[in-house]
Order: sequence, then structure tokens, then C-alpha cells
Amino acid sequence: MIQNYDTNGLIHLLNFDSAKTNEERYKKAVLNILDAQKFSCIPLVDGLRERSNTNNLKDRATYENGGDVTHIARKGIYEGEDEIVIIPISDINHIPEDSDLIEGLLQLFQLRNDEICDFIITVGGTSKQPIALFTLNELKNPNTKEHLFRRMAYHGISIGKLEGKKLSTVAKDVYDNLEIIDSKKSSQNIKPILKEITKDLAKIPKYVDKYNLRGSSLIDSGNFADLAIKDVMQMVTCGVENTDDKKVVEVARRLLHRANNFTNLAVYENGILNVNKIYNQSRTETSDAKNVKATDSLRDLIMSFDKNQINNDVFVIVEPDPEILTGEGKMQYPGCITSKELFSAKALLSYAASCVMIESCIRERLSNHLPKVENKVQYITVGEEQKEYELEKVTLGQMINHIKYSNLIKHIFPQVKEQITWGELDTLNATRIELVHKALVKCFGKKEHLAYATTENIQLIFRIGECLKIYD
Repeated sequence: MIQNYDTNGLIHLLNFDSAKTNEERYKKAVLNILDAQKFSCIPLVDGLRERSNTNNLKDRATYENGGDVTHIARKGIYEGEDEIVIIPISDINHIPEDSDLIEGLLQLFQLRNDEICDFIITVGGTSKQPIALFTLNELKNPNTKEHLFRRMAYHGISIGKLEGKKLSTVAKDVYDNLEIIDSKKSSQNIKPILKEITKDLAKIPKYVDKYNLRGSSLIDSGNFADLAIKDVMQMVTCGVENTDDKKVVEVARRLLHRANNFTNLAVYENGILNVNKIYNQSRTETSDAKNVKATDSLRDLIMSFDKNQINNDVFVIVEPDPEILTGEGKMQYPGCITSKELFSAKALLSYAASCVMIESCIRERLSNHLPKVENKVQYITVGEEQKEYELEKVTLGQMINHIKYSNLIKHIFPQVKEQITWGELDTLNATRIELVHKALVKCFGKKEHLAYATTENIQLIFRIGECLKIYD
């Protein structure tokens, strides 16, 4: 399927009619964004089109119902073209995402109005609300190239010659011709090359793989006790080139914010990512940003937040790591951690696991403190009435109550540098209840209002866990 090789998701920009600026500045802003991301093209929309799932460069992108794609903006590639060329979406070919890759290539190399080849097709969804693009960048991706050479070799062996030419050489001819296409600036000179390519591609037997073949080295840590940043992060953060004219940067930011509902943007300076700066939607100038590596611990990140970061929207830049292979090749774009990722279903499961481990550790320490009675059940007293309950069956709240009335806090948390207070133990219990009984419904896509499962209280969970040495 072509969906195994396309962009799998889109960054959108507001179209010119919605941008409220002049045409010259608009095109400069579009070029700014394309240059910053090293994109060749980008879809333009007439309103907000927000992605609804986390971009992990593997799962298929999904979007909230929203604006339509009205145009595609691409960089000029032919003699006499402007730096930015804007094409109506009706002039761009569209195919379903489960189409054969070869069918996509035939559409990719078609001429617009028998004159110009834009080397762009939209994939999946509808023409006005596509899921992805396929361009020359995707054709040159090593995953696409490997598939085509393997497929051509297989059919070449099984079928033999194709009008005097071995089918197994078609893939090589396609990529050899791409180098010629890149060097040509005249659409007239490219026409015969495209004709030859499509002639050969049209004779390749149809084959549609029905599997998700997007490989990735971003394998989950599998350890809910200590998730890594890569287990929950948003894989791509869009940005702008900050050394451009201020008014152009302002327009570029607005085009991205309003088309995608991005609260924060990465900052590039002369093409290089500044991992210490971000653009926040509500501020005119850049703001300081935290940055982490994809392999860093999520718990360490949360524990590093100060009061100011806890009380404001979280945004952390994840540095690109070329050693990490994503579903689209090497990790070349910065990722990010926001409040959305901190309270994703996977992260919530991790916090709940810590609470359960804390409960288990406290139960064990209470057992060690109680008198040992061979082959008999141990009991603790709870509440003002000092009613007895079986230790193995009591809740965390009941154990905290017993610790309070029996003044055992120093026995349960010995040699703690920063004293754990009674109020914090009560907060731990309330947070644990909310995590287990409300927050985890997020695993089923349901949202609940959370009063206790906050960044500050997650820090408290980790601090108590560290006191009990559950992470050692």
C-alpha cells in the first residue's frame, strides 16, 4: 500500500484568503516554513485542521473534522517560476491510501494541463481532506527505494524481459532518471523522461501489500516503572526560521498556529535548531525552553520541573537523534513533550504502577513493624475507633490512617532528607484513587476531569517512591 511510504500525516498552513496579509509577505512566510522544515511543499487550508492522535511516525494519522485543503504550495522548480507556486487542490491527483505504490507513481509523474509535473499527489481521506502526501522526497526515501528494487527483482526473475528490457532494471532506471529530473529546469526537457518512466511503470504487475510496513527502532521500553521520553513523545515539532524579517516570521507563526492549533513552535536560526528556544502562541518574542533526549527518563524530566513550569503549560523540546530510526527514516525533526503527552494513557499507566508499588512497599514495611505471629494473619487498627483490619486487605488510605494514629511515619520513611508530611500522604492517596478509578478510562478514549492527577502530584508520587527506594 502506498500508505506505507507516504508522509503519514500533514502539517497545514492557512491559505492566502484566510491569512490576512499581502501576497508578497504571505509567500515569504510559506517559504520560511518550507525552508525551516526542509519541505518541498505543504497543503493550504481554509480553516483549522487539527490532528487528533499523537504523531509517533508509525500509527496512521487521524484528524478532527475541520478546514478543507484548497491548495498545495510548493517551491519553484522550473525556469521562470516564482519561489513559491500555489496550485489549486483540484489540479493535484488523489488516490486511496490502500492503492498500489506503482499506481501512486503513475499519478505522481502525470502532467498538469499537459504542461507541468508538480511531483505531488494526495493520499487517503478525500481530495479536500487528505491524510498524507507523496512527493519525490518520499520516492527517494530508502524504504521506498528498497521496496521498489526488491519488487522489480522479484518480477524480473519471474517474468523475464519487458520489451527487450529486464523488468528488474526498471527501478534503477526510475532512480537514474530522478537525478536527471533534479538537474533539469525546463518542463519541456522533463516531458520525454516522464513518458519513458510511466511507460515502464505501467507494465509492472499490480501488487498491494495489506500490512503496515513502517519499521521503527522506537520500541517501547516495556518498563512502566521508568518510561523513556521516546515512549510517549510527540515525534515532530514544527518550527520557523527566526532570522527572517520580523513581519514575515509573525505571519509564518500565525499560518502554523491557526491551521494546526500548535501552541508552541520550534525555533531555527540559519537553518539550525535552537533547542533552548520556542515560540509560544501568546508571546511576541521567543521563550526559554527545556530540552531532553529521546532516551532520557520521563520520571527524571517531571522531577526537574520547577514551580513555574508546573503551573504553566509544559513544552519540552526533544532533540533529533539520527541514531533513532522512525517509520519515515532517521529522526530528523525535533519532537516534544507537552501536557498532552504527560497525561497520555501510557504515562497514566506508569504513574498508577508507581502508586501500586508504593502501596505494596508500605504494606511490607508495616508488616515488618507489626509483631510476628507464625501462620497467623496480621492486623492493623484504623480510625479513631481503632477498628482492626487484615493487613493484606486494607487500602492505601487505611494504611496511611494507621501510620498517622500510630505515629509510624519515621519508621516507614526512615532517613528521608525531605520530610514527608501527613498532608502529602493524604494527597498521595487521593491521587492514587483518581488515577486508578478515573484517569485510566483514557485507555478507552474517554476523558475525565482530574483534580488530583496533576504534574505537581505526579512529582509527589515519584518523590515518595524514591524515598521508599522502589526505583532502585
